[in-house]
Amino acid sequence: EPAVVADVIDQETIIMNLASGDYYSLNDTGGELWVLLLAGLHRGELVATIAERYGTTPSAGEIDAFIGRLLEYRLIVPTEQLERANGVADHALPMAGAWSTPEISVYADMKDLLAMDPPLPLLGPNRG
Repeated sequence: EPAVVADVIDQETIIMNLASGDYYSLNDTGGELWVLLLAGLHRGELVATIAERYGTTPSAGEIDAFIGRLLEYRLIVPTEQLERANGVADHALPMAGAWSTPEISVYADMKDLLAMDPPLPLLGPNRG
């Protein structure tokens, strides 16, 4: 798995690549696709889910380009496993309006800070 952490802050999806020190901001539709990808949906399922939620069908090219950028930045990795997170797709970000092209913005201004003080992974409830 890639060394990334992500969170939604004020309806903005922020992803940090702990290996590179870069962080990323997704627009509303990019954030929704991120949640659906984490839920294990494939491209066809992504397109169908977006079509149902927004009443419009995004092009496969839009979806492929967005996924390609996530792969390029090593925020996701391809897998042959079909492991779905139960219910995650049902809790995607609320619709913000009309469908727009999913976008990702890259920021590299935290690299030096992360090199000096890297964040520690969160401990699960059974770890101590």
